[in-house]
Amino acid sequence: MRDVWCLSLHAALVILVLGAGLATAAGPGAPSGRFELSSDPDRVVVSLSEQFGEIEDADHPWMRIYADGRVVRHRPSYMKHPGDHIGQISPLELERLLDSLAGKGIMEFDGRAAAASKREAEQNRSQLYFSSDPSLIEIVVQLDSYKPAGSLTAKRDFHKTISWQGLRHDAKRFPEIAELQNLAAAFRQLNELAARIESEAGGKGESS
Repeated sequence: MRDVWCLSLHAALVILVLGAGLATAAGPGAPSGRFELSSDPDRVVVSLSEQFGEIEDADHPWMRIYADGRVVRHRPSYMKHPGDHIGQISPLELERLLDSLAGKGIMEFDGRAAAASKREAEQNRSQLYFSSDPSLIEIVVQLDSYKPAGSLTAKRDFHKTISWQGLRHDAKRFPEIAELQNLAAAFRQLNELAARIESEAGGKGESS
């Protein structure tokens, strides 16, 4: 009986060790497998753009991330280092980026609900405030399919477009609105990737 108990305990310990090893191998940043990208390498998966209200120019900075991991960062002629800066991210980094955006609520972002929360917060402010941030940002995510966390059903031909004017101002003024804080965090994350691509390209853009 003692031998049987010892064998059972040994087996349980082996299972625990194997489980811990698998968890460690996966790592906290391991992809979730919730996203299916297009088989077309030229399909844009994530894009970011910003239009400055004070600059009357049709051209504006943007970044596009393609299904093959290619990243193109465009800077207009009125900015430093103008042109197209081209880089590459791995499939794992791309999936981790999508995981991060999903974790920030970008895939489920409800612009009307966020605007309503902003109006309500403004009504609770006793002091009038003038915004000096007329810039319009746009984030677009396009996937063949996306499975929300906790869902058994994937959303096919997933497309999400988020447009918000004055995000920098609103994120500072309304720290209590989680949707705006998460949107601002996603905007910063994508801008950081854009800056990295520019740096890796040596700050020399190709003419478009």
